[in-house]
Amino acid sequence: MVLDGTNDDLVVASSTDFDFGTGDFTLDCWCRRTTTDSGGDTIFSRYLSSNNQLFLDVNLGKFRFFFQNAGVGVIITGTTTLAIDTWYHVAVVRTGSTWKLFVNGTQEGGDQTSTESVNNLTGQDFYIGGWSGGSLYKFEGYLDEVRISDSARWTAGFTVPSAEYSSDANTKLLLHLNGGATTFVDDSFSPHTVTANGDAQIDSSQYKFGGASGKFDGTGDYLTVLDSDDWYHSGDFTWDCWVRFNGTPTSAVFIAQYQDASNLLRFDYNTTNGLEFSIYSGGVWVLDMYRAWTPSADTWHHVAVVRSGSTWYLFADGLQLGTTATYAGYPNLAGSLYIGQVGDGTNYFNGWIDEVRISNGIARWTADFTVPTEEYSALAVLLNKRERHRIARPIDRIPSDVLVW
Repeated sequence: MVLDGTNDDLVVASSTDFDFGTGDFTLDCWCRRTTTDSGGDTIFSRYLSSNNQLFLDVNLGKFRFFFQNAGVGVIITGTTTLAIDTWYHVAVVRTGSTWKLFVNGTQEGGDQTSTESVNNLTGQDFYIGGWSGGSLYKFEGYLDEVRISDSARWTAGFTVPSAEYSSDANTKLLLHLNGGATTFVDDSFSPHTVTANGDAQIDSSQYKFGGASGKFDGTGDYLTVLDSDDWYHSGDFTWDCWVRFNGTPTSAVFIAQYQDASNLLRFDYNTTNGLEFSIYSGGVWVLDMYRAWTPSADTWHHVAVVRSGSTWYLFADGLQLGTTATYAGYPNLAGSLYIGQVGDGTNYFNGWIDEVRISNGIARWTADFTVPTEEYSALAVLLNKRERHRIARPIDRIPSDVLVW
């Protein structure tokens, strides 16, 4: 992404994901300056007051990291004088009470020690490319592969990354349902083969994002993905997608896993019960969670089922439906994943489905949220826990002719 040094920056809304306390964390990115400005060109910042702030910048031509909690903290200054129009990888790492600065994989400025918590900045937005304490110290140049992690990724010299960071390690299935004809592609980190059945097809006449979606006619159209350990959710997980019913909504399945008539999972709309997620294991409904919801005809709706610990949530259009449910189990089924029907040739979906995502190991939402405003993709900002955060102030993307690799 390109920043002009005047009024460009990214603002990521305050989140407890940035409240590392006294724990480990890493801030890293690639940067390329285009001027020799001697002032502070800010890369990362979070600001409460002059004695309570955190920032990584370029000062007098060298990287500098600064953190204070009530006036106590660390300052680390690099030793490399940065050349103009040259890419550098920079990382700040905290491991225990030790703080380190790395430039192109080499530690600079020595170990610094502080036991202070960074939670003095709780509630403050995270700025990228600008100083959150005011309008000064904007970064002029390019930033790429910006990442915030809740772990100490490096504690000694390392070889800098030679490829893009993966978009989201928790995403096990990601169907944008773009392209053409009947080719369905999984864009997750480890893609699965998706098979179209019946007349299931990519349709450009209706879509939420990306110029196309999956069309299902309600009389035999569906997608299948073979059984995988990725569908077994022993802990937190999230299933979500966008759906648009063709005309008056009828009972239909969005996503299901089917082993046999006595063992299945289903996420669906039921004209009697509303939005529903059910687990049928060994011929017994061990979980049948449903909440009142009436979708509109010919309207896109975002739907999600989430488990956090043993607590289950249903969401429609970003709003939690009713109360939570509690169930600690989850069957490890030996059956394919189905999109558009339950797996036994019933409850076919009639309409369009877009942005199907299955996430394992993460409860993406546990309270009302703003629904996505664009398709899921490789993130401009890869955040700790690899969750997606809303960018409050977007800027121009990096030009295609200016790349790290």
